[in-house]
Amino acid sequence: MKIVRLILEAYGPFTGEEIDFASASTDLHLIYGLNEAGKSSALRAMLDLRFGIPLRSKDDFVHASKDLRISGIFLDEDGESVGFIRRKGRDRTLSAFDGNTGPQKENDPARSDQEAALSGGLKRSDFELMFGLNHERLVEGGRTLLEGEGELGSILFEASAGTRGIAPILASLDADAKQYFNAHGRSRNAVINDARIEMEQSKRELKSVQTRPADWQTLHRTHAEAVADLEEIAAKLEILRREENELTELRAVGPSLHELDRLEAALAAVAGQRDLPENARETRLAAAQSLVRAESEITDATEDHERSTDGLSRLESDPLVIEHADAIERLATTIEPAARSRIELRQLEEGIGEAEQGMAQRATRIDPDADLSEILAAAPSAGDRIVLNDRLASIGRLGERLDGLAQRTTALEKQLKSDNGEVLPPIDPDGLTVL
Repeated sequence: MKIVRLILEAYGPFTGEEIDFASASTDLHLIYGLNEAGKSSALRAMLDLRFGIPLRSKDDFVHASKDLRISGIFLDEDGESVGFIRRKGRDRTLSAFDGNTGPQKENDPARSDQEAALSGGLKRSDFELMFGLNHERLVEGGRTLLEGEGELGSILFEASAGTRGIAPILASLDADAKQYFNAHGRSRNAVINDARIEMEQSKRELKSVQTRPADWQTLHRTHAEAVADLEEIAAKLEILRREENELTELRAVGPSLHELDRLEAALAAVAGQRDLPENARETRLAAAQSLVRAESEITDATEDHERSTDGLSRLESDPLVIEHADAIERLATTIEPAARSRIELRQLEEGIGEAEQGMAQRATRIDPDADLSEILAAAPSAGDRIVLNDRLASIGRLGERLDGLAQRTTALEKQLKSDNGEVLPPIDPDGLTVL
């Protein structure tokens, strides 16, 4: 991240001071001042803002250690403004805020990716060597030059970087380089030398196995002829395989073809026969069953005939019976009607008994104290029945006439009531009966 503004809220000799790096159009800034003006303190503030304030900081001579605060506005890789504020402490001392609005009373802790971007992935010591050249490191570098140790370039590098012991490092690097390549010999201990020897050997082997153009042409023609022969053999093999498949199929259907020939011959033998109806099978089965039953009946009839013949042969003929054979046959023909007559007689007797029981019950309802014979004796004769029927008819006609007069009388009474409003005496029914 690129710093835009450094805010020294409470650090070293500063209280609420700011250093603005965005006001100028250049990226090179020169900060100068009198001795003890705070130039080194400002440089340490930039380091402490990025990597944290040490627990034993020497910049707490004005402000208490717990009150040390450094803020800064930075531009991230997307050009967005991001602010950070650092306090002195042991854990999560860096907070982030919006660079456009400034720090708030309560700011969110900075994320781990923001801390990594703020330090550039460097350690504090590496950052100091690269960007933190101060008076102490300049004095140390001058002392190294005066001592004259190593080459001038190494001494200058050590003086500029504030480091010592560049010569041993270069010697170590040369020794390491010789393990990979030795320019003054063909040592196989060097990795690159060994690889070079192997490469030359591989080139020789490649040259030994390479084919001359004439030989290659001969081999190419031979290969082409072999490919053509192979294609021809493949085509012949394909034809043979098809023939083999056809023979296999014929071998598989051979029995079926023989059976088909046999059935066609059998069909040709009956070609002139009439076609049977659809129900011929059922008709044949029914006829076969009838034939079996008929044969069984013939067998039974034959056995009966044999038994009858045998019985007839054992019979002894009586001359008297033969003499009266006609009379006996007539008598046999009358036996069945006589049996039927006896059955009918028995049925009539049962009907008469039931009729007598019914008459007795009716007589009891007519007169419980009278006998059935007395009631039968009191029954009217045919002439009396005629007279009684006439009188009953006359009574029916008189009853109908009486009903008509009663309806007429009722109508007259209603008419009189409506005309005079008088109440007439009721009509004597006995008088109507006399009428």
